Amino acid sequence: GNVVAVHNGIIENYQELKDHLTQKGYTFYSETDTEVAVKLVDYYYKKYEGTPVDAINHALVRIRGSYALAMMFQDYPEEIYVARKDSPMILGVANGESYIGSDVPAILKYTRDVYYIGNQEMARVRKGEITFYNLDGDEIEKELKTVEWDAEAAEKAGYEHFMIKEIHEQPKAVSDTLNSVVKDGAIDLSEVGLSEEEIKEISQIYIVACGSAYHVGVAAQYVMEDLARIPVRVELASEFRYRNPILDPKGLVIIISQSGETADSLAALRESKKQGVKTLGIVNVIGSSIAREADNVFYTLAGPEIAVATTKAYSTQLIATYTLAIQFAKIRGQITEEQYTGYIEELKTIPDKISRIIEDKERLQWFASKQVNAKDIFFIGRGIDYAISLEGSLKMKEISYIHSEAYAAGELKHGTISLIEDGTLVIGVLTQPALYEKMKGSIEALSPFIPAKDNADNALPDVFISRQDWENPRDTFDHQVVILNAKSKKKQQFWWDYLKLNIFLSDLEYKFGYYVLMNRWQVPVIQKWIAEYHEKGYFESQRAKDYLLFYLKASEKAPVRVLNSMGVQVKVKMTPR
Repeated sequence: GNVVAVHNGIIENYQELKDHLTQKGYTFYSETDTEVAVKLVDYYYKKYEGTPVDAINHALVRIRGSYALAMMFQDYPEEIYVARKDSPMILGVANGESYIGSDVPAILKYTRDVYYIGNQEMARVRKGEITFYNLDGDEIEKELKTVEWDAEAAEKAGYEHFMIKEIHEQPKAVSDTLNSVVKDGAIDLSEVGLSEEEIKEISQIYIVACGSAYHVGVAAQYVMEDLARIPVRVELASEFRYRNPILDPKGLVIIISQSGETADSLAALRESKKQGVKTLGIVNVIGSSIAREADNVFYTLAGPEIAVATTKAYSTQLIATYTLAIQFAKIRGQITEEQYTGYIEELKTIPDKISRIIEDKERLQWFASKQVNAKDIFFIGRGIDYAISLEGSLKMKEISYIHSEAYAAGELKHGTISLIEDGTLVIGVLTQPALYEKMKGSIEALSPFIPAKDNADNALPDVFISRQDWENPRDTFDHQVVILNAKSKKKQQFWWDYLKLNIFLSDLEYKFGYYVLMNRWQVPVIQKWIAEYHEKGYFESQRAKDYLLFYLKASEKAPVRVLNSMGVQVKVKMTPR
């Protein structure tokens, strides 16, 4: 035909257009909406015998949905015509060449000079020259922008793949984002554009986002309501636009999006502005659609994120919402000056804590290797731990392709617990002292689903992780408890691997204290294993001799009992190092 194209998006009325074109004599070879768009442009190109801009203009008026289209016409071989509505697109120029991409990282290797094409706009792309048009076909001017990211930021830099690289970039990304608003020991939102008067007048906050950004919003809800005492409602952007929302005129709508081009989030932003409510975008891409259209913008400094599953962008979005919560609380008189300073100092320690977790990769790899055959995984938590569980579950699904669900721990008893069976992995997150007893109760509710000691060979492999010094709530990451039900199949190898791991973790160079808590019925089995390994000479190292195995009496609030490496019970007080 006369027209060829590539298309990113969804044409909602493609069937209606297809029927119309079929009546006009067009034949279709696929079921795609892209073919419909191409032939619709071809139809108007032939009908009006005009320019490509005229044909595209007429076609776009008929199309409903989202699209980023790039088209070539047989009569114009040296030109590419592009059009955009709700789907991301960026254009770049350099050294007599032009580039078309969906996001900055795609063309960053070739140029840092870019144009951001607006919604329902078109462009003619030639070598080193780009001309823009509005929907009426009139030529419009666009400002050339320079992207501050460098090309190396979009390369693997020696890592096996981008996601591993971006995981390791989290400390710097969080630090950069924090330092962009924390100046001289105080949070400065002047570049965000929110004045103290505006903050004091906020009566309601609406956080609207999709995917991982939505999970950031769920966490932010707990923090903002707790610190600033402002009512917060978290909305899925894909639902927000369709439920005809009632928004408080004195409210603030916060749109969170890494790319700043998320279609549903962008639509939610426009709906909010239509109702006259003040908007704030938290985005990672300068000049993106949300950044341009929101009343105020908080830029996260995560740099380009190539991996589909977000890591560093998620972390920087959390930091952004935390700084907003702290500043809102300070301005509205909900926290003291001493608390304000203390919270900021705590935020400054987060990059280093992230680094310490990443450096602990051997332990994380060990856990992963032991649970790799899990078919169903449940993440449970209460309060903000539930928000973190949501993101953990999403990551498990999209990276490992293992079925996973996240639940507020208190909701397990409402039917979901019936799905937990032999082979199900349950990961509980416990980081809040105030909810420790409640969370402990939720964990204990699983005990009827754990096989009795006479069925130890089918023990349920549960892992519950807590990182907190409960007597000193602010001293986070100084104490860790791991509760593990011994997995039975290949139990000897399992136990020996576990023992080697914990001997490694007991190294005095480690700052943390690690403890292994086990069900009472497992002790005879463990004593037997210890005796076998002692006979084989596995306990000759000083570390192994000094190593202590801790176990907790099941369902009793009793002192921790201890077995040493000889399998003999000893008295010891369990305290973090």
